[in-house]
Amino acid sequence: MSENSKNYYKMCRDNAGIIQEYAAGALGVSIRTLSDYENDKAPVPDDIVYRMCEIYDTKFLALWHLKKSKLGRFLPEIYEPDSLGDMMFSLALAKDATDESYTAIREVYRDRMLTEAEIPQLKAALAKAKEANTNLTAIIMYAETNIKELNENEDWQISDCPLHKHM
Repeated sequence: MSENSKNYYKMCRDNAGIIQEYAAGALGVSIRTLSDYENDKAPVPDDIVYRMCEIYDTKFLALWHLKKSKLGRFLPEIYEPDSLGDMMFSLALAKDATDESYTAIREVYRDRMLTEAEIPQLKAALAKAKEANTNLTAIIMYAETNIKELNENEDWQISDCPLHKHM
């Protein structure tokens, strides 16, 4: 599997709690074809990714899929997740980018100095760190929105409670 794909198609299916057999049927492909998509042995057509996003409840899979294409450079960097599937996908992307950045930066500075030859490697590592930061920001936005909505819902329930009015 290529380093860039990290089996996110499978991860999104697993996060949705959907077995491969069901997903293949819902997507209209064979189990073998879905396995090939999930293991980066075959390119995933856009219409299949579209259905995956619906079935797995994550639009972020489509964004990630497009980011890998030549159109990816036109997409904005930060998206606010609007489903748990999106948040979990962002979390996986953040973890992978952090791990890659950590490994590369550690390698560059293993001798406690930066050489001119190491600058491209360091720039790539910093780009991965920025990618992790972007995904972590999206996760924070989603979680803070959930907390705010829950607090507003609790405040509403308390203020509308007949017992509360008599206290």
